[in-house]
Amino acid sequence: IWRLRGDFGVLKPMRELIGENPQDISLEALWQAVKCPVLIFRGENSLLLRHNDALDMQTRNDIRVELHEIENVGHMPSLIPDAQTSIIHN
Repeated sequence: IWRLRGDFGVLKPMRELIGENPQDISLEALWQAVKCPVLIFRGENSLLLRHNDALDMQTRNDIRVELHEIENVGHMPSLIPDAQTSIIHN
């Protein structure tokens, strides 16, 4: 039998940092510390990374940031469909 499995405890280490409302946290200092090029995948329906915040990420650092928003997807695209993986390969 096949069933979907995942690490539902993935946020436990961050719970102290983000609390119960992830929208209330600022990761600006962490973002400013990034010094390498970044490829951002954002699901169109993400509740954690808002569209405007993703756009701001492209201008708030002196690095190359490439943003790809995937339609009809929650926070993080699966990166399984060819249309998504082709972005990485190109």
